[in-house]
Amino acid sequence: MQIDSLPALTTDDVVQILGSGILFLNKIALYKNKEKLGWILGIIGLMILVPSIYSRNLITITVYHFFLSAFMAYGYYTLSAHSATVSEQTKVRTKRIILLAAFLCCVFLTQQTKHDPHFTGWQLTQTITGLLGCLFIIPKAPRAKIVGWNFNIVSHVVCTYIMVHNNAYWIAAFQVLSIGFAFASISDNTKKLKQDLPI
Repeated sequence: MQIDSLPALTTDDVVQILGSGILFLNKIALYKNKEKLGWILGIIGLMILVPSIYSRNLITITVYHFFLSAFMAYGYYTLSAHSATVSEQTKVRTKRIILLAAFLCCVFLTQQTKHDPHFTGWQLTQTITGLLGCLFIIPKAPRAKIVGWNFNIVSHVVCTYIMVHNNAYWIAAFQVLSIGFAFASISDNTKKLKQDLPI
């Protein structure tokens, strides 16, 4: 019996695998507290995925990627020597302003594209939960991180649905992997929280 060979990967497949793989490494780096490497990997991964996502007319998610890249770029800046004179409170406030601007822009895009046949309310749901995840993961406290990772799980689940619906199966596959990673992070931060509780 002759076994048919596997179909060749398209350019779009390669873009999806490369971008999603780098974003998954971004999560691992941040989990290992290698924040500088994590932010760089995140920016690269997000930008690689932009053409694939934009080609599917997922405009809200495309813009979300640009804002998330700006957020990560500022995260990298806060770790550099140039930001030594900036207070931690100012750094956190600036990150929150970036996320708020992203939220308002995504809501605006939702209103502008709600009659577009390619638009789905799931895009806004994914971006909002993703932004909330970032907001709560910013603090170092385990309790806040647990909340943030829970939002990320919702974001990954919704993103998986969107990408499967739009035939972006490689992105969807890495989203499923990210869900498992988020659960592991919640478990780890739960243990840290219990250790901090008074007996």
